[in-house]
Amino acid sequence: MLFLANSGWNGIPPFEGEKRRHVRILVVGPEFGVNESGEYRPGGIAQFSRCLVRAIAQSPKVTRVGIMSLLDSDAAMKKTMTRYAQQDASPNIEILSHGFQGNKAAMALSLVTQQFKYDHVMFLHVGVGLLANFIINRETSFWLVGIEVRRRLTAMERRAYLRANTRLSISTYSSQEMQRYNPDLPAAQTVHLCVEPDQAWVEPAQDETEAMAAYHPQDRKPAVLVVARMSASECYKGHDQLIEAWPTVVAEKSDAELWIVGGGDDVERLQKKAAALAPEVTSKVIFRGKISHEDLLTSYQEASVFAMPSTGEGFGLVFCEAMRFGMPCICSFDSAAEIVLNDETGFVVSQTPDDIAKACVRLLNDPDLASSMAQKGQERFESVFTFAAYKKRLLRAMNID
Repeated sequence: MLFLANSGWNGIPPFEGEKRRHVRILVVGPEFGVNESGEYRPGGIAQFSRCLVRAIAQSPKVTRVGIMSLLDSDAAMKKTMTRYAQQDASPNIEILSHGFQGNKAAMALSLVTQQFKYDHVMFLHVGVGLLANFIINRETSFWLVGIEVRRRLTAMERRAYLRANTRLSISTYSSQEMQRYNPDLPAAQTVHLCVEPDQAWVEPAQDETEAMAAYHPQDRKPAVLVVARMSASECYKGHDQLIEAWPTVVAEKSDAELWIVGGGDDVERLQKKAAALAPEVTSKVIFRGKISHEDLLTSYQEASVFAMPSTGEGFGLVFCEAMRFGMPCICSFDSAAEIVLNDETGFVVSQTPDDIAKACVRLLNDPDLASSMAQKGQERFESVFTFAAYKKRLLRAMNID
């Protein structure tokens, strides 16, 4: 049966696998992060959406992929996203891209008229998932993504979720959080994400995401790296606790630095918090701001430890990226605990300055332990979090492998 996971009822019977050799799939998402110049923007939702479309386009059973983006422009989708999805795609596949630049009404109207060109419509976010209520006699799937489902869903959102033939989640944590607020709704099947290949826009032969060089503590700086947006509405990522932990870390290792990468409306507050520490500690807390993708990759290769003790990540792609570059990781008890294996590829700790400081000091002062965790992290990345591994998971979950 096609789309077996968590089958629901939306007015049509499920298709039998032996009768379903060719599938046409429409993917509806909030954004794919592309522009007309052929470049792409960083961001978890956009990266998830791009990799998903690319994987589906490589299925031998898929003959047409439609892509609808709420926020991207139509020109950017047609020029950039179409070309991206065509890389290493199945022969003779048709790819149709549409962007609506924030116009929800136009997107809804287009979906109502275009849905009949497809067998299955996939919704990548609860925000656009409401549009599933306009689908007539077509299979649907519904993704649970991050903090957006950490609340009681509205009646229309619940209806869209329940009618889905396939319910998917980027982490078990996201599904459990949705059920915490909606205990009467069924769980979703977990499909962990992947790191997007660096060379996402060039020839397929150059397009493999591989682990980087082995971790050598003596070649790294005694720095702990955190990469995350600093938003006043998302104070769960652990920036405060890392800064509060730093006096203890510096007391144990005087040259230890905290590198904070990212921007947001909470940067100034956090900078003032760091400035209020003792001068010898303040000088070790370094705000690097927003940096280019190339500079970010360099930071992963220069720092010794990656830490983001968040308590609300939907998945935590940055941990996969850090493990790719051979970094032992420190996380807290959210979805990242599904990525970082405690005492094996890093430490899973409570979001307290004390526990965070202990984990940082242990890794900075024990190069053998850090090297062992780094190696195991790279091995885990290569086996679980590459695009190739993700594609297998996704296509298998959708029964289009």
